[in-house]
Amino acid sequence: TKHFTSLAVPVEVGANGIWRYTLSDLHDGSYRASVSYQPNGLHAASTQTIDFDRGYLSPAVYVTVDPSLTVDPMSFQLTDTQGRTYYPPVTSRLGNFEILDFMVREPGEYTASAIACPNQLIETLQFKVGDILVDAAPAADDCQPRGSDQCGPWSAKIVVPDTVGRAASAAGADSNSFAILAATATMDDSFSGALAAGTAGVVSDGGGTPVGDVTVTLFTAVTTSSTDGNGATTTSRFFTPWIGSDYGQSNPLTTANDGTYSFTAPDGTYRVRAERNGYQPYVTTAFEHSEGALIADDIQLSPTIGAEADVVIEVSESGFSPATLTVAPGSIIAFVNVDFADHSSNSSAWDSGILTPGAVYKVQLDTEQTYLYGDTSNPLSAGAIIVSTEAPATENQIFLPVVVR
Repeated sequence: TKHFTSLAVPVEVGANGIWRYTLSDLHDGSYRASVSYQPNGLHAASTQTIDFDRGYLSPAVYVTVDPSLTVDPMSFQLTDTQGRTYYPPVTSRLGNFEILDFMVREPGEYTASAIACPNQLIETLQFKVGDILVDAAPAADDCQPRGSDQCGPWSAKIVVPDTVGRAASAAGADSNSFAILAATATMDDSFSGALAAGTAGVVSDGGGTPVGDVTVTLFTAVTTSSTDGNGATTTSRFFTPWIGSDYGQSNPLTTANDGTYSFTAPDGTYRVRAERNGYQPYVTTAFEHSEGALIADDIQLSPTIGAEADVVIEVSESGFSPATLTVAPGSIIAFVNVDFADHSSNSSAWDSGILTPGAVYKVQLDTEQTYLYGDTSNPLSAGAIIVSTEAPATENQIFLPVVVR
């Protein structure tokens, strides 16, 4: 049975609900860290107890400080030739520290590093990729204890093999196995896992040509809740830019001429926004991400249409208005989100991405045919645009829904 002694400290919460607190000088043992709060509308006297089971206590993070470790598994990281840093996730299962299956952006050379635990006199440290062993060297040899965090990390150059697919799916491949091997005068220690190279996402134009100089931003979902005096809880969600600097990454980042991008982020709900002059911005639908994989979906941008729209179609929770219309070839259609929630307009001929409230997406239809489209945010919403030379000649049109009292 584990017993926890409570130590309460205040934390500052930013405007987006993000807070940070550094745990330091921890003694041997197990720790549980969580945050509690006093919601608006609940004024507890000093003698009252807040019911934390009603959602006032956040999920907990459990930390074990183990003095028998030779290497701090949480310090392990990989840095590519462009300075991007990857932090593979680690886990502790019944005292066995393991490096979880992990994916980097592309095959090639990386600098692997790890910090020896204080008071451990490490004689050798090696990184093993597949069957290849690479000797690591400490950042300094003249500090005591040698190899501790006072001396900096042990590091070496390793090569991640050219394997495609999530590391876990290739668990049987020798080239994907990875280990840290540390030795002192009295013991050997190891941390094992799997390592693989993934495939970066590509931002392209409508013809499939990669587009460079695109600003790609990763957003993370933040869920907030409030409880009124009757105990009723209201939950809402919004997206805020992911703080990539906490993981040694840039956010936003800019694509090179090959249009590639990728992020490695912890578990969570995310979406990506891509924008560049000459193109309409694109926002992906929200997706669940598992730590260890790459965030690297392909994105196709639509060119900017500067001309005024011939027809404006409003998108709301009620659907598209109008849902069906006939236009002449060459007509420019503008989809406008007039709702407070996200929507989209998608067909085999175009993809607006997520349209946030007030956002506009334009498409020019030149070919005579019937275009069926829908809204990924509202599967019951559908529409059709008929492009025909027999369409009535009209001026710019804005269709509004009919309200019947």
